[in-house]
Amino acid sequence: MYSKSNSAFVEINQSLNKIYKNLENPLTEELGKELFKKLIMKYISQNTLIFSVINNLEEKIMEIDIKETSKYINLLSYFFENNDSYEIPFGIYLSYLNPILSIIQSLINDRNIDFLHQIPEIYMKIIQNLMPDDINAFNKILNEDEKKVYEILQNFCIFNLKLNKKINQIIGSLCLTKLVENCPYVLKKEYMKMMIDNIITQLSLDNFNSKHELLNCLISLILGAENLFNPFAKLVFNKILDFLTNEDWMQRKLSLNIIYTLSLYCKNEILPLKEHILNILDILKKDKVKEVRDISYLIAPMYEKEKNKINIKKKRNKNLSSGNIMSKIGKINYIKYNNITSFSPNRNIKNIYLILINIVSFAAMGIDKKRATTLVGPYGKGKSFLILVLFHLFLRSILSLIQPKKFF
Repeated sequence: MYSKSNSAFVEINQSLNKIYKNLENPLTEELGKELFKKLIMKYISQNTLIFSVINNLEEKIMEIDIKETSKYINLLSYFFENNDSYEIPFGIYLSYLNPILSIIQSLINDRNIDFLHQIPEIYMKIIQNLMPDDINAFNKILNEDEKKVYEILQNFCIFNLKLNKKINQIIGSLCLTKLVENCPYVLKKEYMKMMIDNIITQLSLDNFNSKHELLNCLISLILGAENLFNPFAKLVFNKILDFLTNEDWMQRKLSLNIIYTLSLYCKNEILPLKEHILNILDILKKDKVKEVRDISYLIAPMYEKEKNKINIKKKRNKNLSSGNIMSKIGKINYIKYNNITSFSPNRNIKNIYLILINIVSFAAMGIDKKRATTLVGPYGKGKSFLILVLFHLFLRSILSLIQPKKFF
């Protein structure tokens, strides 16, 4: 058993040396990557051997010239590429995740600034290999291994967000965005709450230097969650208000983008704040930066329309309940008038009076004057509304002399 194991270690070292030589030559670089994948697949279920590969690769990354590092760090995601195989327990991959992320963590420093943009991409590949790509997977009940994998991936991001170094904060923000965009488990309420709490905490710090990236992450989270974000909409809205007056125009713009995205998916949650939103937008419509003005004008109609609806409703309710005597008469006479279907010169004078009083009272209720005159029948069509009102007053004076008895 020992000799077989020892033989395997020798084979691994020989294979790695061959792979590294291929990686050094641009013409054989792709061949080197393929050989590395085959090596991992061959020994993936044998932890001790794979750990030896991880340690060997880490030593190689640390000793080579920085310019060559990018070729080797891409290999870190290959340890998880065979995850579709049902023969390999998920827990095997879990055992490799922390060592791989530790190597990635060691590379996040100012010395490696030239290839740091690759780290979020490698992190994304790891997520894609380990996590399901079905958006509805957030509904499933996770087993212990799945929970641990997700929490390790999320904790990697949060750990870097909390470090007091700009480069770590940027990498943490970018990796968190990759997690949001590629892992459906983010949409689980308990995980979303944890993420939002950490985002808001970091955004509140004056010494946090990756606010642009983290605000973008928040936009991605709202887009991915849609109406699942409702429970957090007010909390986030109240926080991003701080950035709408910031001297950094990009922070103002990104905050407006968040308001716009919230308005698309969680509008009912922030609608009670429409007056405040419109007041802010009135100021930002005059912003010196065109991009800020443009997004302000894009959002405003979404709330102006709601405000107009409410104003119209208030006006209508006021008309119906103002206490105006003609409104009250109109409500009563409208019911009575349903029984009067035509107008005749021979009709009792009481009915003539009732018809004319309805025209006036309909107007008091806000009913269109054309509609009111149409209601009285053919003799009413084409009459001037003002003339009819004056005629009503005249008729009332005559009736008081001829028939002083009150009709109502």
